[in-house]
Amino acid sequence: MPIQYFLISDGEKSLGEQPRNQKLREVLLTKVVPKLDRTNHKRVLTQDNSNVYLKVSGKYYFFCVATQDIKQRIPWNFIDEVEIETLKNPIIASSQLKDKFKFYNDPNNDKIQKLQNEIDKALEVQTENMTKIFNNQEKLNTLVADTEELKDQGEDFERGGRKLKNSMRRRLILIIVIAIIVVAIILAIIVIVLLAVLIPKK
Repeated sequence: MPIQYFLISDGEKSLGEQPRNQKLREVLLTKVVPKLDRTNHKRVLTQDNSNVYLKVSGKYYFFCVATQDIKQRIPWNFIDEVEIETLKNPIIASSQLKDKFKFYNDPNNDKIQKLQNEIDKALEVQTENMTKIFNNQEKLNTLVADTEELKDQGEDFERGGRKLKNSMRRRLILIIVIAIIVVAIILAIIVIVLLAVLIPKK
């Protein structure tokens, strides 16, 4: 739990604490409170891996012990809310303090953190979308390059086809011309032979 302990005191005795911790209460009441300035102020004391958030307001002392990784606004909001309740009724019910203690230890109740998480998720989704767009752009560029290559290959194939068609047409014409010449020669030979046979020699 990020918030480990909370104490309200009038300088002499505890008006409320959560959870109960006699040793820590005695240290705060006998060793810390007497050394504090009685003017209204607030500050953070660091001890080992914890921060002690301290607020003096009028005759009341508010202590909140929390881990160092918690956002500072959370213990301060906790203290401020308990201060308002204490000013209304100096003896805060332990059930009220316990409920507030649970509330401020629940990360789902931190609206700013919830909003930050939503922003982080939205940024993550946007980053994923941008990555997908870049990947799609790369695929599109590859597709365009492949299309250009296929177009070039198609043009080469078409030129080759035209050359082959023209070559085949020339061959066909050559074969027809040769066939006509051969037929003409054969006809000429037949005509010559027939003329030689049919025309009597004198």
